[in-house]
Amino acid sequence: MKIIFLHEIFKELAFILSKNLNCEIVETLKPKINDEYLIIGAHNKTINLLDNKKKFNLTYHILQTEQLNNNIFNNKYYLELLRNSKVYDWSNYNISKLKNIYNINCYGMYSFYFLNPNDFIPFNDRPIDFLFIGSMNLQRDRLKKLLVTLYPDKKIIWDYNNSFYEPLKLKNLLSKTKYVLNLPYYKDSVLEEHRINNALICGCVCLSPFSYDEELNEIYKDYVYFGNLDKLIKNIFNLKPKKEFIDYPKNLLEVF
Repeated sequence: MKIIFLHEIFKELAFILSKNLNCEIVETLKPKINDEYLIIGAHNKTINLLDNKKKFNLTYHILQTEQLNNNIFNNKYYLELLRNSKVYDWSNYNISKLKNIYNINCYGMYSFYFLNPNDFIPFNDRPIDFLFIGSMNLQRDRLKKLLVTLYPDKKIIWDYNNSFYEPLKLKNLLSKTKYVLNLPYYKDSVLEEHRINNALICGCVCLSPFSYDEELNEIYKDYVYFGNLDKLIKNIFNLKPKKEFIDYPKNLLEVF
């Protein structure tokens, strides 16, 4: 089996999986008959993946990374790709919905894995107070304005431009940050584990609304401050790092 990641943000996960599963990472799909691939970010190359699957009789293992209320689930080709592949998701809530709504069977769960940074800056010495990275919407912009109003003298990085998707650049930023805000783009979303795990592994304090996956809420309650973000940020400097993020559910990765 070979591993291919189709967006730079999945590069670190692909590297860790390649080590754990003893698989080669390939940058482009150059298949031979009956090849087998583990694919991360399949939604970015749906048509190409489908065409090659049919032409070369490929087996795909797909780590499904998208929220189920993303518009990608209106794409009939993405649904076809998932129905004809071995699919894995990070949320049991998603797995149930994939089966009941889209008739997509999942083979297991996975977790978003990240490498520990080489050097930890002590929490109180970190120069960046607040960090958010994601696409712009009105709710996120409103929260940014509230932070600026409440804490005009604090350093806030609020990025809508995908400026930090390169893993080393993002790791460096997170390692200098105290508080990372998780504000989902979509309503009725499950926990944004990709964003949260990377921040926690770098020693940041994470704030998030509760997600629609109660199991993930329970798993992460010892690591993440859950609740109404408006209320949490008004009391934010009383929120210190919670349980060290070294024993989170690594067993979720063991699906192959």
